[in-house]
Amino acid sequence: MDSEPVSPASRLLLHPYSIRVILIACSVALFVAGIVVVIMEMTPESMGSLEPLIMPSTALYVLGFLSAAFALAVVSKRYEMIFQVRLQEQVRSISRLLQEKQRQDVSLMNLSGELNASQRALNQMMDSLNERERVLSHKTEELERTMQFKSQFIGRMSHELRTPLTSVIGFSDLMLKQNSEGLGETHLRHLHIINTNGMYLLRLIESLMDISNIELGRSTMLYQRASLKALIEEVASTMSHRLGARDQKLHTHLENALPEIELDVTRVKKILINFIINASKYSHQGGEIRLSAWRKGHDILFSVADAGRGFSPAEQERISRELEGPEINYKEGNNLGLALAKRYVELHGGRMWFKSALGVGSEFCFSLPAIQSKSRPISESVRAPADAVSESQPANGLPPSQKSLPDS
Repeated sequence: MDSEPVSPASRLLLHPYSIRVILIACSVALFVAGIVVVIMEMTPESMGSLEPLIMPSTALYVLGFLSAAFALAVVSKRYEMIFQVRLQEQVRSISRLLQEKQRQDVSLMNLSGELNASQRALNQMMDSLNERERVLSHKTEELERTMQFKSQFIGRMSHELRTPLTSVIGFSDLMLKQNSEGLGETHLRHLHIINTNGMYLLRLIESLMDISNIELGRSTMLYQRASLKALIEEVASTMSHRLGARDQKLHTHLENALPEIELDVTRVKKILINFIINASKYSHQGGEIRLSAWRKGHDILFSVADAGRGFSPAEQERISRELEGPEINYKEGNNLGLALAKRYVELHGGRMWFKSALGVGSEFCFSLPAIQSKSRPISESVRAPADAVSESQPANGLPPSQKSLPDS
């Protein structure tokens, strides 16, 4: 344990030579003082009687002085040893402090080196991140240009294909109406195939054109106040012929007193038609499809349900991933109508979702705001919200235990 530090004044007083000088000076002073006192007290009469005692007294004083000097020497030696011990302790303490300072200096130098190395590594990482950011920005610009070129190309090609295809459809309709009696059964069947496939290609081209316009930001909404009942009845009438070819039936279930709302009539019809076509495609021969509409809060909910084969969990994930993507996957033609329907719903400020059970059927739903507002946020969700289907509108034959997809 380190001793307490000694002040310079105390160190000077505790020095052995200082102690010796002080003690000898005190002894001499006492000796001289004693002699002076004796001489001053002596009278001439007493000098004669004390003369024999002067020499012994002097000898005793000298002996006392020498004894005191010897005692002082012993004491000073002791103090010198104590002083040396304390001095050695101070030296060791200072040595330890110096060693500790050296270790701290070395540690500080090592830490400084590590800090410099970390700073260099950080600078390299920042340079790398900046370079990657520049590359990413460049690639993003290239991707945007590519997407714009793709959309423009699809739009132009769709427009170029639409004109001759319209002629093919028109002439096939004309031949079916005017020359049906002079044609054989085989020719009539071929004309029907030409007409049907031509109409399918025309709808596909129109969908591509709509998607291109949406991606290029050229799509405009033509809002008008319309009766939902009349709109749904018109869609049901339009699809009855197509469903009749497969002996399928379309049932409509509408809530009483559905309000008139502002919407783009043409696009809402396309949404419902795409849902019904999708339901017909995955339904059995002679199956039933149900089209429902009801009000819930500030939204109007639409539902198209079938009792077809349904989708497996893996298929549901794939459909959700395609519909949630930022762009249309043109390779998946089967879901092109659904992807376009999702864009239409978003342009209205609504949301779209679906749920399905393998071997039971599927239900595709969307909501539209009862009152259109430009500030209404567009939802990116295509999964079913927890309270999307009210108790008065069951999930069209789907099992109650079916787990609907959560909000994204």
